[in-house]
Parts: sequence; C-alpha cells; structure tokens
Amino acid sequence: MPRKLSAVVAALLCVFAGSLVPHGGAAGFGSAACRNGVADRIRGKVVCIHVGGKCVAAHNAKYRRHKYTCINGRLRRYVAPPSPPSPPSPPSPPSPPPPPSPPPAPPATPGHYVRKTSQLEDIKLDVTPTGDGITGFEIHTVNESCDPGGAFYGGSGITGTIPIASNGTFSVNLTGPFTLSDGTIVNDTFTLHGSFSGPTAIGSFKESDSFSSEGTPFSCNSGDQTFTLTKS
Repeated sequence: MPRKLSAVVAALLCVFAGSLVPHGGAAGFGSAACRNGVADRIRGKVVCIHVGGKCVAAHNAKYRRHKYTCINGRLRRYVAPPSPPSPPSPPSPPSPPPPPSPPPAPPATPGHYVRKTSQLEDIKLDVTPTGDGITGFEIHTVNESCDPGGAFYGGSGITGTIPIASNGTFSVNLTGPFTLSDGTIVNDTFTLHGSFSGPTAIGSFKESDSFSSEGTPFSCNSGDQTFTLTKS
C-alpha cells in the first residue's frame, strides 16, 4: 500500500513539473539552441539571429538592433555606415583693406599774404596751390645805413619759386652783383628765413651792399629786420 501511494505521488509530480515548461520552449531555445547568435521574438516566434541564418528582409529593423542585416535571405553582420563628414567650414572672408591714409596737409596754406616789415615797408608773397612753394616775394623798400655815411635803399624781390619744407620753414641766401642806372656795380647779399603756421608767416631778412662812388668805397647794411604776414 505505501509503495503504490508513492508511485501515484511521483506520477502527479511529473505532470505538475511538465506544466511549468513555457509554451513553445522559448526559454530553452534562447539559452541552449542559439549559442552563436541572439534569440529574439519575431511575429510571435522565437528565432535565433546569427550569421548565415535564414531571414526576411522585411524584419531588417529588428535584425539591425542586434547588429545583423538580411541580404539575399541570409543574415550577415551589419556595420552601420560612417556618418557623413561635416561640411567644411566656409573660409573666413578676407579682411577689408585698411582705408587709405589721408594725404598729408600742405606745409603752408595757399593764398596771398601781405603786411609790413619792421621798417614799416610793404612786403608780400604768394603760396602756391600745393602749399609747398613761395612765388612773387617782394619787399617794396629795404633801407640800409652806409659807412662812411649816407643811406642806400631800394626794392628787393625774388623771381622763381622758393621751396617750403615739410615743417613749414623756408630760407634764401642770394649773393651777386647788379648794376645801377649810372653804371655803378653793386655787390649785393640778401638772406631770408621764415616759417608758416596756419595762415600766418613770420620771418626775418637782412641785406648788405658794397660799391664805390667817386672813388670812395661804401659798405651798407639793413641790419636784421622782421616781418609777420597774414593771408589776405
């Protein structure tokens, strides 16, 4: 009697144990039958996804999640194509050229200048349109004292163009003879120095002359005289 009961209990345990196996054997298939791939469920069936296995291209989305792909009905390893390279950055536009430097200001203001010398005589000159030259320089009268006595006077002018330096200064040093109306030869020296600042010119001049009259030598000199000219 105990032996028969034991046999019945054993049979019941076998039936109960059999009912614990999952329907279709998915767990056993995934762990034992798919050792060289990946088990997954596709359309309700558990399949083994592995290289060389049969496949359907319509399920490629699922295959590729496991890094496989279906080509001509067979599974192969899937390697995602590399991302396209980023487009090169456009070159930076060239820097604009620097603006041209403004031309330097002329050393003197062009125009006509007049005023008086320190001897209260008229003096005038013109500055060229480019501001770098003097034309028409003229002193109406330069008064000189002479030794052994007397006086010598006359106008003084310069032909041609006197250059004005970039710093606004100018100078003249002339030496040479000239002849008076009575035939007297006079050896003359004339020096001039000055500078411009805006519409004003300041400077100084000196003239000396030597000659003989009726056998007597004379030496005449104006001394240093000054002037201030303004643009008219």
